[in-house]
Amino acid sequence: MPRGPVSPPGFTEGTNPRVSEPGRLLSVALGNVIRRRRLARALEVRELAALAGLHKGTMCRIELSRIQVRTDDLVRIAVALETSPVDLIAEAVAEAFPGGWATVSLGQDEAPPSLPGDDLSALSMAMACPW
Repeated sequence: MPRGPVSPPGFTEGTNPRVSEPGRLLSVALGNVIRRRRLARALEVRELAALAGLHKGTMCRIELSRIQVRTDDLVRIAVALETSPVDLIAEAVAEAFPGGWATVSLGQDEAPPSLPGDDLSALSMAMACPW
């Protein structure tokens, strides 16, 4: 019998099965853009994290694309970098999809797999969370 958590079908360690390939590419590019903008301002990771009100580890994981940046965190990072979230995303889109946004598609094989609990029980669990 396997020990520890069992990964859902289609899951590879270090990936999120709910993220499409274009989504992953955009996440990586956004991390790269944030890192370049931080370095251009001669900021350390901890300094940008402090300016954005984030934990240093979170900032590092965003830059390395270990986690997807949340919308509110992207706004905080953009303000700390004295730019807009739109500028960061536009630069990331240009990096991730050099052929233009029109080249992006989600084929049937790229659709994210459903996970166990993707039903009303997941909703009831979310409602029970204290946050």
